[in-house]
Amino acid sequence: MVTNNEFKYSRKKQLKVGLVSLLGGEHLGTDRKNVQNDLEPFGLLYIGGVAKAQGYETRIFHPYQKANPDEESIAKAVTEFKPEILGISSMTNTFNRSVALAQKVKARLPHTKIVFGGDHIGTNPRDVIQGNVIDVGVYGEGEETFRELLENYNGSGKSLEEIKGISFVKNREIIITEKRPRVMDRTQLPKPLRDEEILKTAKVGVLMYPAPSEQTGAASLLFQFGCPFGCKYCSATTLYGSKLTRSSVECVVEEMKDLKEQFGINTAFFTDLTFNLNYKLSEELCANLERAQLGVNWTAMVRPTSPNNQPILKDSTIEAMVAGGCSKVAFGIESFEESAMQAYHRPTSLDEDYRTLRKIDEAGALSKVFLILGHPDETLEYYNEVISVLKTLMPDEVRISFLTPFPGTPLWNDLEEKRNEVLLTTNYDDYTTFKPIMKMNHISPDQLIKQRQRILHEYYNSNEYTSHVRKKVARTPKFKKSFDEFNEELKRRELI
Repeated sequence: MVTNNEFKYSRKKQLKVGLVSLLGGEHLGTDRKNVQNDLEPFGLLYIGGVAKAQGYETRIFHPYQKANPDEESIAKAVTEFKPEILGISSMTNTFNRSVALAQKVKARLPHTKIVFGGDHIGTNPRDVIQGNVIDVGVYGEGEETFRELLENYNGSGKSLEEIKGISFVKNREIIITEKRPRVMDRTQLPKPLRDEEILKTAKVGVLMYPAPSEQTGAASLLFQFGCPFGCKYCSATTLYGSKLTRSSVECVVEEMKDLKEQFGINTAFFTDLTFNLNYKLSEELCANLERAQLGVNWTAMVRPTSPNNQPILKDSTIEAMVAGGCSKVAFGIESFEESAMQAYHRPTSLDEDYRTLRKIDEAGALSKVFLILGHPDETLEYYNEVISVLKTLMPDEVRISFLTPFPGTPLWNDLEEKRNEVLLTTNYDDYTTFKPIMKMNHISPDQLIKQRQRILHEYYNSNEYTSHVRKKVARTPKFKKSFDEFNEELKRRELI
């Protein structure tokens, strides 16, 4: 670990930058019951673009590469590459594994500087001290910060204390520098450094058009980045504040075109947290994608209502999305249990959710909704109501996760004085959203797991759902293979 202000490398040579993300490794095993998508490590690709633009030899290491299926193989590959700087991006549930990998690399390459970024260190910059191996932590958006760290390393830039948006240890004290302003116009940034092997392995699932078996690669794209709504379980506001940063319509269309021509991808995933926040820009992008006729189908997340429960998703936006190639629209219902909605700062209107789902059906797209279980006040009666509501709303796909107060989120901070009383675990490895984390007043952890399975099982086996799918495929025959593969996956997960 850095214990002084020296991050610099005086010799002039062709420097190497290694970049690692372990997120996705858990998707390669035989137990994939909770896997939703297999996506690129998108934030890391932007960092790779910065390093490449600075003239560094840059290599990405990720479990989707055949040579790097696990942490030991990645550590070995990094050691053989011998980077001067190793950037590691981690979520909370991969943080401990990432630290362990960094320790292996540091033991073999003691002079390699290790920089951590990603959601976990972004909301918990003080965790730079973990493992006694992280030289610098980057919080907030990392592109400009990483560029300045590269300049510092080459002896031509600012000292660490002058670089905004980082944490490091100096003389046994954790230093956290001033927060870096966001780059509001993302067209100024280099394009992501794509890895063909990762890109071709990436898939959008579980239900998607084209069906997973027919996807030739799934690219992640970004148009409007951030979210002003401040749901308490989400890290977005903590990481980025309430403002949106944007790319341009022209740049997004050109990037999708390049990905299609260079790699032959036919599927994309927009990482925008709320694609419809600026509906005029979203509709303009969709109109340009429709004109371009690229043959790439994509999915995006929207928000039907605002924090004061007013409708914000326009029919014209859904129509424009589908015309522009969107084949799947996803949104959060999260919870309609009254105390949970208040605790999450996330109300929902089931009437508006129903209207949105019927509009998605009418427009000719697939739908997905997100639910959260695990608020302390939930009861068995509420779970029965969830099944009834799902049979009324009739989404094509449902994702149910468990309430997870990720470190650094408003929900985590609200629990500061009673975490030992209300949390089942603070082990970062468990923060996957598919393990119960909160103690409940009426339901045990084992019961909660069984109730999640019961809700999905009863919904997907219901006559209402079967009839809905039959009618949807009759109306939109191209979805037949998508539903056939989804049906096989539901059987594998023992949900039907």
